[in-house]
Amino acid sequence: MLRGAVKRRHGCFELCFSRPNGGGQPIAGPRLGIIIPKRLARTAVLRNLLKRLVRDEFRLSQLRLPAGDMVIRLVGAPDVHPTPPDATRRRAWRLSVKTLLAGLAP
Repeated sequence: MLRGAVKRRHGCFELCFSRPNGGGQPIAGPRLGIIIPKRLARTAVLRNLLKRLVRDEFRLSQLRLPAGDMVIRLVGAPDVHPTPPDATRRRAWRLSVKTLLAGLAP
């Protein structure tokens, strides 16, 4: 699915904008897939936090995004010391996702 996709990276996240969706049907709008591998985010709490941040930023920028299937993937281990992640790290992760999505807006 991700072969031939447009890839952009910011921080520990990578955005793969693979293809317009619709498949001959009227285009429904942007759709999101999230990949957070267990080998990079060891605990379920951290994986859920990252997914929640990604979904929230996608929801906030959804109206500005082109219709298509996009996948946001964690490609680098996030810095999580001290545990749990503090507000500064959460803002940095959120900014990374926001920057990736802003690059797609027309």
